[in-house]
Amino acid sequence: TLTLNLSDAQAKRAIAERLPPWLAYRLTTTGQVCRVLAISEDGTVRIYAEHPVLGGITGTGVFGVDPATLVPWNPQN
Repeated sequence: TLTLNLSDAQAKRAIAERLPPWLAYRLTTTGQVCRVLAISEDGTVRIYAEHPVLGGITGTGVFGVDPATLVPWNPQN
């Protein structure tokens, strides 16, 4: 059976509303540009982080990222 905890669903919705997947973000811990791929069951996010030197040419998927460490990316910074 599927048990849905409404508070968990509300928390995930709040994360999804704050981090739309069509925007780029900066990971504050490393400075890398990244995009959100998914929201995990535990409230962390899975991201695609671009290589710091090669940019979008190559990158890696990272899971277990705290959503609080993502801020909107501004190319001027």
